[in-house]
Amino acid sequence: MASVERDLSARELSVVKLAAQGKVDKEIAKDLKIQPRTVQTYWERLKEKLFAKTRTHAVTCAIANGLVDAERACERGACDKTTTG
Repeated sequence: MASVERDLSARELSVVKLAAQGKVDKEIAKDLKIQPRTVQTYWERLKEKLFAKTRTHAVTCAIANGLVDAERACERGACDKTTTG
């Protein structure tokens, strides 16, 4: 875990944490006060550094490496545990 965390920049870590909370690129860009295209660049770097094929895989890898607390992300509303129907 420590080596993966050292490899990620503070911004990359922020992007993956916000995504784990259910935010999309536009929201992440607004929160970080950067352009959406810059968020996309961070995603490319994250996927490379985490050896992930997709953004979802990158978030999963970040959770698995202890970089993102899945339970805290769900507490913030990203994971709706209710069912409908």
